[in-house]
Amino acid sequence: MSEQDETGAMSAQDENAALNPEHIAGLRAEVDAVDDAILGLLAERLRLARALGHAKGGTPGAPDYAREQAILDRLLARELVPEAAIAAVWATLFVVAREAQATDIKG
Repeated sequence: MSEQDETGAMSAQDENAALNPEHIAGLRAEVDAVDDAILGLLAERLRLARALGHAKGGTPGAPDYAREQAILDRLLARELVPEAAIAAVWATLFVVAREAQATDIKG
């Protein structure tokens, strides 16, 4: 991870490393590993969504917007990423989870 001063500027050493193709390739490999982990977690989240659908009696119900808002509130309170990113990603996750429940219940 790069060192930054209080203004967010990288040190001269980090700027030189950033121009190094091997350094860039290493960072890209780390991004790929994170993407793979996210994909695995997404698959697990969808598995749990289907299980929740079954636990609710096997019939798709109305979206639980209060539950979704509670999830957003909990994540936003952690202040790890910008609010817009959380809102966009989790809005999509909620839709996909509802679709996974409905598809699994129907099929």
